[in-house]
Amino acid sequence: MKKIITWIIGIILLISIFLVIAVFSGNISNGELWPRIYGALIGVVISAVITTILLIGQTSNANKREKQVAVFNEKLKRYQHFLEALLDIFEDGILEPSEAIKLKFAIANIAMNTPSHRVATISKYLREMIYTLPSVSEKKGGQNEILRLLFLIINEFKEELYADIAKIDSEEEKQNFAIAVEQFKAIDKAALISVKHME
Repeated sequence: MKKIITWIIGIILLISIFLVIAVFSGNISNGELWPRIYGALIGVVISAVITTILLIGQTSNANKREKQVAVFNEKLKRYQHFLEALLDIFEDGILEPSEAIKLKFAIANIAMNTPSHRVATISKYLREMIYTLPSVSEKKGGQNEILRLLFLIINEFKEELYADIAKIDSEEEKQNFAIAVEQFKAIDKAALISVKHME
């Protein structure tokens, strides 16, 4: 506090000395002195006001950006947790009561940062996946249906996370999902071949 007072007194003394020297040397006449001081003060006040407004705007934008990044990271974390809960179910092909509870809590976590229409869509796809679950081992199409529904859920996540960046073209997205499903079929075939060689 003493340093600030010392600086203020020093600045006032320097300005006073400058004005006295300017008046006595004849650079500024007595009639011009007060209008010049008044003009300088108005300039300083206007500059200070403009600077304050700009700093407030920058601070507000920075705070919004930080909040958006935090929300994005939280959404991403919750979506990953949901997908991990799905993985637990589909690894063994059975929806156990404890897994059902984890899945319900994962959906509740998603609902905290996701609009209700997306949560409803994700829940609908999840229900279809769970109903398809018993047919995974019984039918060939079961895995393809689960992959299709998984990609639809991921698409919902992607649209929620990256809605500001770009809208996703549904036809192009469907083609990409079809390609991904075909690639997953190849992975399944390779896994079966590996298992046969190990036996």
